[in-house]
Amino acid sequence: HLDFFGDMESYAKTKLSFLSKQHCKCAIVCSDDKTARSLVDNDSVGVPVLSYGIENPSDCFAVYVDCSLQGSNFYVNCMDDIALVRSKLAGRFNVQNLLAAIVACQQQNFPLGKIAQSLASATPPEGRFQILPYNKGQVVIDYAHTPDGLEQLLKSVKKLSMGRVITVFGCGGNRDKTKRSKMGEVASKYSNFVVLTSDNPRDEKPQDIIDDIQKGVAGSFVAIENRKKAIEYGLSIIKKGDTLVIAGKGAENYQEIAGQKLPFKDKDVVLNCSSLSKHKVGDEND
Repeated sequence: HLDFFGDMESYAKTKLSFLSKQHCKCAIVCSDDKTARSLVDNDSVGVPVLSYGIENPSDCFAVYVDCSLQGSNFYVNCMDDIALVRSKLAGRFNVQNLLAAIVACQQQNFPLGKIAQSLASATPPEGRFQILPYNKGQVVIDYAHTPDGLEQLLKSVKKLSMGRVITVFGCGGNRDKTKRSKMGEVASKYSNFVVLTSDNPRDEKPQDIIDDIQKGVAGSFVAIENRKKAIEYGLSIIKKGDTLVIAGKGAENYQEIAGQKLPFKDKDVVLNCSSLSKHKVGDEND
């Protein structure tokens, strides 16, 4: 949200202002995050601080983490109480999310065994690392629409994919323009191939947004302005073991273009794509 806050320092300062007795009873922070880690044992914070994480010492931490595209398994130590957690949520970043939920529930006096049991039956939210099987590989749909979010997503997918990672994404119009080239850089760093397309262009020209993203792309890519055709193109080039990542919109059921919200859902395009249109790399401006 740098279009609103201006810089990360102001953004962090605003978030830190929530940590007062006026707003909460306890702060639960990720010790794997530099800014959050600085809050632990910080006398300026007006409420007790509890930490969770994987990489750094925490009040609640995970060990023996085993992630796959089908989910995550790990042992959690929460205030010296230990349990095995099996979850359908995939990706290392989701292990961090699960730890945050465990601490929050523990603070509401739920026993750790009951928490672990509930997490095992929890259904992954639509559009958040949502995995759709495909006859030649698999498709991951996710809401990631910031440089950090896209990096966490693609790093997880890259570790879990047996083949190539192909990423389809765009950036929203009338929003922070500084993130566009950064997201292009992230996408090309963690993908074997990138398909640049539209997200919610709003009142901007889609091609102008794509041009901004392209400035950060260093690897192989193609630009297809029409999002439906871009997804179809991505599906047409994946091979056995490959993973196609469709990022930016998640479970959104519309695309905002020139003041109109038009019906559109990434998942529907994938499910309806039984007979694919054959695109060539030269068809970039469809």
